[in-house]
Amino acid sequence: MFICYLMTLGTALFFPCYFGMELSTSNAGYSFLLALQTLLYCSYLVRSTEAIKLMVSYMQPDEDENLRDKFRSGIKKPCVSIFRTAIISIIAWAAGASSEFLAIRYFCITGLVASFFGFIYVMTFFLGALFYDFLRVAKSRGDLCGLCKCSPTGALFCRGCCVVDAQAARRSPMFELLLVRTVVPAVMNVWTKIVLVLLFFLLSFTGIIGIFLINHEFDTDWLVDEDDNSIEDAIDIRDDYFGDRGNNFGMYIKDTDFSSIITQQAILDLEESMKDCYLCEENWIQKDTVFSFYSSFKSWVGANNCIIGETAINLNESGLIPPESYYPCLTLWLQTPLASHFKNDFIIKNGKISIARLTGRLKYIEDQKDAIQLKDDLRYISGRFVPGDAFAYNENFPYYEQFEEIFDQTLIFVASSTLIASGVMFFTSFLVFPSLLVIVNVTGVMLALIGAMWYLGLSFNIVSVLHIYMIVIAAIEFTCHVRYM
Repeated sequence: MFICYLMTLGTALFFPCYFGMELSTSNAGYSFLLALQTLLYCSYLVRSTEAIKLMVSYMQPDEDENLRDKFRSGIKKPCVSIFRTAIISIIAWAAGASSEFLAIRYFCITGLVASFFGFIYVMTFFLGALFYDFLRVAKSRGDLCGLCKCSPTGALFCRGCCVVDAQAARRSPMFELLLVRTVVPAVMNVWTKIVLVLLFFLLSFTGIIGIFLINHEFDTDWLVDEDDNSIEDAIDIRDDYFGDRGNNFGMYIKDTDFSSIITQQAILDLEESMKDCYLCEENWIQKDTVFSFYSSFKSWVGANNCIIGETAINLNESGLIPPESYYPCLTLWLQTPLASHFKNDFIIKNGKISIARLTGRLKYIEDQKDAIQLKDDLRYISGRFVPGDAFAYNENFPYYEQFEEIFDQTLIFVASSTLIASGVMFFTSFLVFPSLLVIVNVTGVMLALIGAMWYLGLSFNIVSVLHIYMIVIAAIEFTCHVRYM
């Protein structure tokens, strides 16, 4: 089992790299958990062989062909069950691998690889080893090349007290007997069933509330180890003294004639609208943090610093730079120390500006809805005032885009993978009721998970999303596995 686990883990970690997929820390970490399903498959096969051992307990050791036939006939059902479960798991992971988000896509590809190769290793390497161990037990040979000889009356078997059946044909540890004799009958009690059904509906109702109220987290400070005093001190100084949790952003402009009167006036209007965050739901921009190269350039020309030949260039009646003098003056302005502050705010190609930007600093945003509104407001401003193609960008905007869609994408994944599992189960068994129970059970698990996260105050973020994906796949596997048993 341990060797199968290591082989599955190694494959899940390194096989996707051959196809150009980057090996991230999240994929590496979750691969250890994804490979655990290999141990579950192995455990199920081990438990299944115990029933076969009962059939051969009175056979003669030399009846090898009979032993092989008994093993084949006894192992068919669990192998078919694992095959169906693995197929459903692989298809569900494949559904998640179509996600638009790279982190989720790579994670699901890793899960798909782990499920596929784990199944292959269990059905080949482990099943072969299990058969030879089955022969060893049937012929009463010691384990570990004869070194281990555990007696049924030894301490590991409660000194013969852990008897499952009246004929004493099978013995089990105390924990298993506790489950078989106490827990299972209690669960099958009518009143226990009623309580479990009520609990199911209660958790589902809590989950429905949690879907609307759960906090969506995009702040990364929680990733920092609180025991690292140097990092904590830096964060405290940043927050408490400088209030410096905001981020710079740029309003980019391209595909326009920057020397034209229309563009010059539009840039000034854009700068003013950014300072006041015109038509924003609220002012997202920190005061006195908006700068543009054009304002500095225009002020320099307005101070009669641009002298071409012997003529000082003046601003026109609109207070703008004459188009014919724009680039000659710009060439002179770029030679001044003042221009060095804006050298990264525009790009010149073939003697003309091809793209430029205005910069500012955003206030710190704590709520996900505010972050999405901020992004939409700035994009609205960029499309309203500037000719050509203009757009606002901040390093956090891709995260805002993800958090705008990632929750919906998670629900879509849960719905699609559950329906796929239910459909595959129906077409492999043609039983409607068990197929519908897959949908009910996985939906209940998902709602209970969201409800627990909301109740405990846990946030919905990219890490919890990966956990949700993994738990949903596990719920699908266990549900289908119980059905096929």
